[in-house]
Amino acid sequence: MDFEGVTSQKLLGDSHPLPKIENEVERKKNALKSPWKKISVLCPQSCSLPNTPFIRVITLCLFVLSTWTTLQLLLIRLNLPTTDLFKTLGLVLMSYYVGELFQMLHLPNIVGMYLTGVLFRNVNCFSSIETVRPGFIMARYVAVSVVLMRSGLGLNAKICQTYPLSVLKLSTLPAAAEAVAMAIAIKLLLPYNYSWLWSFLFGFSISAVSPTLTSQILSRMKSKSLYHNEKLTSLYTTSAPIEDIFCISAFAVFTTTIIQTSGGIPERFGLGLLHLLLGLTAGASWGALSAYLPHKDDEHCTLKRSLMIFLGSATIYFGAKYISTPAGGPLGSFITGATAAACFKFQGWQQVNPVSTVISNLWSWFMEPMLFALVGIEIDLSVVELYDVGLNVIVIIIGSIARCIFCSIMLIGTGFNCNEKIFFILASFPKATVEAALGPQAFDLFWNTPDHDKSLNILRTSVLSVIVVTTISTIALKLFSYRLLVKPNPVAVVNLKSYESQI
Repeated sequence: MDFEGVTSQKLLGDSHPLPKIENEVERKKNALKSPWKKISVLCPQSCSLPNTPFIRVITLCLFVLSTWTTLQLLLIRLNLPTTDLFKTLGLVLMSYYVGELFQMLHLPNIVGMYLTGVLFRNVNCFSSIETVRPGFIMARYVAVSVVLMRSGLGLNAKICQTYPLSVLKLSTLPAAAEAVAMAIAIKLLLPYNYSWLWSFLFGFSISAVSPTLTSQILSRMKSKSLYHNEKLTSLYTTSAPIEDIFCISAFAVFTTTIIQTSGGIPERFGLGLLHLLLGLTAGASWGALSAYLPHKDDEHCTLKRSLMIFLGSATIYFGAKYISTPAGGPLGSFITGATAAACFKFQGWQQVNPVSTVISNLWSWFMEPMLFALVGIEIDLSVVELYDVGLNVIVIIIGSIARCIFCSIMLIGTGFNCNEKIFFILASFPKATVEAALGPQAFDLFWNTPDHDKSLNILRTSVLSVIVVTTISTIALKLFSYRLLVKPNPVAVVNLKSYESQI
């Protein structure tokens, strides 16, 4: 059969007409005939703005402006905008947004939160800092109990069983070396006539590591198929929380030894250890109870368990202070979370812990900006002397060198290559939550005592260590992490540009 000259319409027949092909101009003309379709023509997808840092900053500014304006309009009739309560709320909101801005600039968000508090203090935002300080102290304590409980919930007990010796030495010896080195430097260099007990309390208050940034980097690299050494990731994410509670416990014991006036130093030191044992017992008991009440099949199990752990942790923390056993409070809060997490895993929550997600959101959205802003607000720049700042920086540098040396020694025999060891050492420098918790605690405990100047210098140095050390180590980790850990392979080459754009 000759098909030449036969059109496709003849082959299909009249019952199957071909769709009419219209060009782009005709499509737009037809779309304009409908008033609702005009929007899609006037605002096509190509009209959307690019996702750039500038756009994110503009969005952030709009959030701040709209939040503040809404609160002003809602509460103006109650005359609250001029009160310290409203100013405190504004401080927390501003701290959160400034932290987000710093993250967009690839800087630690906690530095922005600190600086927000410092700004509010030095522009005399509050009429009298002495009248609001008791409330600030209690708010800081609540935030500290939350972050300790959060660290406990993130503890992986299985890794402790798999690598017990490595976890033990990496979580204690580098931090102890840093604290001892700083204690010696404090005793020899700083004014205020620090005793050895005060020097060690000072050293342990700023020697703990913050694992948040490094954990995010390792998680992002794993998701991009850039790095898969589970041993390094597991050892770091497990040893860091244990190191934090080790430093907190040591700080608490030295605090108890200084506060107690009766008996000799060995007796007072033993009393501090007894307080730790009481806190450990209380935390383990409440954590185990939270795994059974409410029942795991309860309709609102996650919410009720989150409330149980949060309220129990706060009760242990404040209760320890009430019965004059302050050393046991921080450890009790940490053990509450750790025990509950272990029990939840036995009950089936192996990979994802919904309670940990709830507590993490509570921390990042509210408690974190509140804690760092309320710590920064204690810094009065008008009385800070550059000479003292310089001496404190020297102390921090000496402690960092000691940590670097001991961390290198502790990594021998772990099976890591040279690049992985360098990365691990860099990852042990960032400081954040523990310094924000312990510096103000020393300041609060000795506020109305002859040791006020010593405790104030501890607070200033804790803030300084976070701003200086964390900023430098954050930049170093973001610049060199993938160069140290990524091995050249086809998958890494494909994903490398994506990773670099994210950091």
